[in-house]
Amino acid sequence: MARYRTGIGWCTRFERVLILLVGLGSGLVEGALWGLAAAVNLNAAQRLVGVLTANRAGARDE
Repeated sequence: MARYRTGIGWCTRFERVLILLVGLGSGLVEGALWGLAAAVNLNAAQRLVGVLTANRAGARDE
């Protein structure tokens, strides 16, 4: 099984927790959840593109 880099993406765990904390602290929970949903989907797309690019290039971290 090939191992790929998983550190790809804009929204790390820290940013996700920060979005939730700011939303809870400010009372804008719904807005924070929408922002979190958008950020998580963007992150997933970035990881998918990164894996596909690495797979096509044949560059795998082992």
